[in-house]
Amino acid sequence: MKHIHQLSGAPARSQSCIRNTARQHLSAETAAGVADEISATSGRVSFGGRPDAVADGAGPPGPADPPAHGRNAGCPPLVTRGAKSHEADVALDCLRCTAPRLYLDAVINRVASLFGESKTAGGRYRYAERRQFAYGAFVAYSDEGLPHICVELPGTACQMIGTPAVLSFLEWLQSIRGKATRIDIRADFRSERVGLIDAVIAGCEAGQLCKCRTWEPRMPRTNDGAFTGYGVTLGMRGKDGSGRYVRVYDKGLESEEAAIGTWERWETEFSKTVAEKVGAELVASDNWRETCLSLALGAVEFREATGARLLKRRPLATWWAELLDNVNPVTIKATRIKTNLTRYGGWIRKAVVPNLATMAHESGQTLAEVVAFFTGGQHLAKRPAEASPVVWEYLDALVEVAGRKPGTDTVFNDGKRP
Repeated sequence: MKHIHQLSGAPARSQSCIRNTARQHLSAETAAGVADEISATSGRVSFGGRPDAVADGAGPPGPADPPAHGRNAGCPPLVTRGAKSHEADVALDCLRCTAPRLYLDAVINRVASLFGESKTAGGRYRYAERRQFAYGAFVAYSDEGLPHICVELPGTACQMIGTPAVLSFLEWLQSIRGKATRIDIRADFRSERVGLIDAVIAGCEAGQLCKCRTWEPRMPRTNDGAFTGYGVTLGMRGKDGSGRYVRVYDKGLESEEAAIGTWERWETEFSKTVAEKVGAELVASDNWRETCLSLALGAVEFREATGARLLKRRPLATWWAELLDNVNPVTIKATRIKTNLTRYGGWIRKAVVPNLATMAHESGQTLAEVVAFFTGGQHLAKRPAEASPVVWEYLDALVEVAGRKPGTDTVFNDGKRP
């Protein structure tokens, strides 16, 4: 791995910035050692041991020194020269899929062929029961109510059978109309000093992060102040996320199997419709390792913060271009499902009305009285210009059935539509 001042276009990392980073991440005593070591390592950070080796009684991180020329100026990140050139260890680290329930027995038998016998256990997620296999693999199902089942192979299970076998299993699931709902791809970087986490954090602080709206450094500690992890997350999970969530963290520190800074992991979690598309890409690929790298590193992007509105007019950050090397990143985007009356009605029937109806039944009130309790008698109707499209779809449905507004002799006023 090259020294930071050897990277193309990257000036040497300033000692002021190094002290700043060190004091933010480590205790005062360890930070001093980091800063002192910089001069002996040609601008490369060496943490010199585990962060939880800080002496008892060490105080909290001290105040940060201001950078020499504005935020992050003269403070380029450290990074391995390239994912492929350094032979990153790439693999699938989690697979979760759904499949039609009528294939339950076939799926259980298929998983048993990979992990052996199973035992019946309690449910997982929203499913009532599950068949538990070795290495954490399981098949979850319900006898009533849900027309599909859930299959999950966690990291330990994927590691046990290997990525080719995981992809073969996924291909078989797709043949019975199964689909992936979560896929994790990880790339492990090992070196005397990797520096990937510092590179990502510095890039985020410099405004280089693209295709992602949020990021957060992670430095969990125990009650006595010992570090148990060091990393950064990019993106969000859940309904507000993009279906792409990245974790960059020190795997050696987390597992306690390697010195800090020598084993760092880039892990991308794909979910929802993105996971389904990623699964299709992987199964169709004739080089799963290249495809995994392209998808995992394509989840986000780092470009120079030039102020240009169009991303294409902003050049790739030098450190990011060198990390990619000859990897061709591919960004998979979620399919946005528009809300329609059928979906909206299904949500009301399943998530809203049952609870309100139970409240009304047990309290002896009418459904309208229960609703009034929550609204406080306020008039919550939106103005026509602010109404959701599903409102107009509902009104159109009533017109189609009756032709007139209930309780009146007037037809709906389409002139109010936005």
